[in-house]
Amino acid sequence: MIIKINQITNFGNYRNFGWGENSSFKKRNLIYGWNYSGKTTLSRLFHILANPNELSKWQGCQFDVELGSGVKLTRTSLSQLNLPHIKVFNRDFIDNNFQQENKAPAIFIVGQDTIHLRRRIKRLNEHEAKVDVIKRNITGKRQSMQKELDNSKTLRASNVALLTGDKTYNRTKLNADIDRVKALPEAFFLTEEAQLGKLTLLRSTDEWKRLDPVEKYSIDLDLLYKELADVMRKTASNEAISRLKERRDLEAWVRAGLQYHEDTDQCEFCGSTISADRLNSLRKHFSAEYNRLVGSVDALLKKLKSLIPLLVYLINVI
Repeated sequence: MIIKINQITNFGNYRNFGWGENSSFKKRNLIYGWNYSGKTTLSRLFHILANPNELSKWQGCQFDVELGSGVKLTRTSLSQLNLPHIKVFNRDFIDNNFQQENKAPAIFIVGQDTIHLRRRIKRLNEHEAKVDVIKRNITGKRQSMQKELDNSKTLRASNVALLTGDKTYNRTKLNADIDRVKALPEAFFLTEEAQLGKLTLLRSTDEWKRLDPVEKYSIDLDLLYKELADVMRKTASNEAISRLKERRDLEAWVRAGLQYHEDTDQCEFCGSTISADRLNSLRKHFSAEYNRLVGSVDALLKKLKSLIPLLVYLINVI
């Protein structure tokens, strides 16, 4: 049993305490005093006597506690003696062994180990929440980078399709090509000569010209022969002007210009006046029937010119 505390130095409120002439402790003792007078600190000293590991919290303190057997407990002797069986119930014990649930004011968690686990769970939950925030940020950045990468691949695939003429080349095919290169990169290494040749080819693309697609022709020779025969059998009556009849280029020029003189007798070319008789003779030269025949001939000539490549091919094949 503890009978007195001979000395306490640098321990909480006790800077340099000595027991003096005070009476020794009895079987039951009542210690009272004002708040912050050292009652809880004294209970902590008793707790240390049974738990020397708590001394680490009280660096620089010294004490001398005397037991009924005459043994004196000091900071240095605690590790060498059989410690007394002491139990302390104070504010520290309540903080370490009781925890009130926030959601249930009348419910308490009892037990130091349980409280320790509860605090650990709380810390882990807080850590998990922070990790979730970090995870969401990383996921968002990853999705943004993946979108940027996909857009870049789509653009590169379009460039390849334009360069090679393969309109079916897309990002999926580009990914497949990338995987093939990753699997066996040495198979895609170029010699210096091959690399120079490809660079020269790429640099010459500015000189390339776009080729218009060749129209697909289908020709019915029997129908074409019939159209030619029909046009060649047609005639058109008109009061032909001999000079225009002899000069087809002049005739075409007059025909084109006549449409600008339907409502005027002033020549749009030279500005002089055209007589009514002259205009009438010109119009008779280009009768409606004659104009229709000329239109049919021109349309057929245009068709024949468009079919020249195919006709040459057919003649060569036959």
